Amino acid sequence: MKKLTLCALLASLLLAQEGEEKKDLTPSTPNTETSKEAQDTLFGEKAKSRSGLVIGVFGGAAFAESDTEYYTILNDLEGSDRSTFGFAPSYGIKIGYDLYFTSSHAMRMYADYIGSNFISNNDIIGKYNTHTFALNVEYKYEITEKFGVFAGVNLNYTLYDTQRAGSCGGVGFGVNAGFTYALLSWLELEFGVKYLGDSFKEVNVSPDSRAPNVPNLGQVYQRVGINDMFTGRLGLNFKL
Repeated sequence: MKKLTLCALLASLLLAQEGEEKKDLTPSTPNTETSKEAQDTLFGEKAKSRSGLVIGVFGGAAFAESDTEYYTILNDLEGSDRSTFGFAPSYGIKIGYDLYFTSSHAMRMYADYIGSNFISNNDIIGKYNTHTFALNVEYKYEITEKFGVFAGVNLNYTLYDTQRAGSCGGVGFGVNAGFTYALLSWLELEFGVKYLGDSFKEVNVSPDSRAPNVPNLGQVYQRVGINDMFTGRLGLNFKL
């Protein structure tokens, strides 16, 4: 009887030891949350899947102020300066690349073209059109899966074709800001504003009918210019 009891106890110990060995060899189930966090690391899987080429179209408005001043060979004519605020419909296209660092932080790099037609006929510059080509770099942060904000800088070249001052072009430096809203995974709505800087240099024109008459000071001349230009736009970005 004692031998049977001893054999049964020995068999139980062997079975228990075999069970522990099998348990040690069983692969552990990965933590799903930890795995997701690992994918969202710097330049991780999520960031790579969201980066890509972007093509956009937009429409909006441009704002600029025209100004003029009169002068003689000896001095400026104080009190004769005036300015006019101008508004124009605008349109454009952009192409670039969104580089995501994580699923919510990205760098946007793109080139865009903006065309504007200042249709209001003011007595300083007259009607004029602008054509702007810009290189842009922006930082984007996505607050939620749908809503994001961005800000950045631009280097631009603007060609002005004016009624009274002829055509001229110049380089400007500016800033951009705005927000985006994801309509679909590949389609994004964007609202933005852009400051294009001061690229139109003052030029001399033939004095208009409002030039002051000051015979004792000699010949009166006139300078005209366009101050810093701003644009606002609403557009669609197609993510490829």
